[in-house]
Amino acid sequence: MSISETSIENLQQNIYEIEPGTKEYFNEMGLKLDNDKKYFEAINMFNKALKLDPSFKYAWFNNAKSLTHLGQLEDALSCCRMALNIDIRFKEAWYNKGYIYTLDGRHKKAIECFDKALEIDKTFKIALFQKISSLMAMKDYKKASDTSDEYLANEYHSYIIWYNKGAALNYLGKYQEAITCFDTAIEIKPDYSDAYAAKGFILGTLEKHSEEIQCYEKVLEFEPTNFIIWVNKSNAYNKMGNFVEALKCNDVALKLNPKCKELWQNRIISLEKLELFEEARECFKELEKLS
Repeated sequence: MSISETSIENLQQNIYEIEPGTKEYFNEMGLKLDNDKKYFEAINMFNKALKLDPSFKYAWFNNAKSLTHLGQLEDALSCCRMALNIDIRFKEAWYNKGYIYTLDGRHKKAIECFDKALEIDKTFKIALFQKISSLMAMKDYKKASDTSDEYLANEYHSYIIWYNKGAALNYLGKYQEAITCFDTAIEIKPDYSDAYAAKGFILGTLEKHSEEIQCYEKVLEFEPTNFIIWVNKSNAYNKMGNFVEALKCNDVALKLNPKCKELWQNRIISLEKLELFEEARECFKELEKLS
């Protein structure tokens, strides 16, 4: 979730109501420039505000945002630290500091920052959301699942969190519980193709291939050119012994990506099972070209 999506109450004012030349004026000018993706110009404005008042925490905070957009992560972290030196309970600055750490792959440090934000406001949803994402990245699936429960206690209808909880439970081998989470996500958002895909993958693991295929068909209703789903659907038909349908799915997948070796290998398996050996030999030739 983008740093620019962090909400801060009472920061934005109508720039025309602010006296020109004040720190508030330069800060609002910077915000406008940042929204227009003119990040260097935005930083210049925030620095003007800070020249007038080095203790203006919002200018440090906003400077961090623009620096992050430019990929200057260490400088952005320094700005977050300055904001927090001014106000240790500035929860949005703790969140942004954590978010910057996630961009650099330092998820343990990120979680420490998100926890700081949550100490200040336990209902700070964006911090909980990012904490879950970092826990998943660290493969700490038990904590990711538990933290998802914390989030859902206040925001039951968050289909993304239900999906994340399902993903964590899947990695923990709790397949039926994971499916329940994906089903809940789908109830909340019926066109949530990621949840159908994840549910299908688990059903495949459980060798319930008919139900697996039904999930993939739902995904393809929303995303008819989803290459991975066509591959998975073809594989599921192969495992069921329905090699004709497997080849039909394989045909579609090959049109989307004719250079995928796995597709040609799967195609050879289906053709040999159907005793179409000449066609299988032609596929071997295509596969050799990709080697």
